Amino acid sequence: EISSILVSLPSGFSHAISTEADVETFTSDPNGKWVASGRWLTYGEPGRFRVEVVPSNLTRNEYKMRFPVLIPPVVPARNVWMVSLCGIDSTTGERCFSYTDRAAFLTWPIAGFEIGEVHYSHLGRIAAGGAGLTSWHMLLWILPGILLDWQRR
Repeated sequence: EISSILVSLPSGFSHAISTEADVETFTSDPNGKWVASGRWLTYGEPGRFRVEVVPSNLTRNEYKMRFPVLIPPVVPARNVWMVSLCGIDSTTGERCFSYTDRAAFLTWPIAGFEIGEVHYSHLGRIAAGGAGLTSWHMLLWILPGILLDWQRR
């Protein structure tokens, strides 16, 4: 069962999350509450963070997160963000802290961006410029049918 979503940033990037209020979560369902209540965000490591979710509320939908990111002055050649759907390791009872952990049962790469590239949601508005702090949008799609069917088995 999915219990969390782990976001792993490329080498050199770090999130600038200092409170849960720094991470905005959205869904196309206006009544959809997909993040857990209470302590729903683990962000102690600058290169990754984990969002606890409500498994029963994950349906076929679009899920979005917006969070602040510190961008290195030079974007690394391997600019790939990893997003993992995680459960709890049945052997150890541990949650995932890396996309290579046993509790991370589905991980997919998301291509990064270049400095100055405009995110599609901001076309016609502003561009991120140079190194520094920017807000990055991450759109997560729960794979229709496949994931939900697998999760129920």
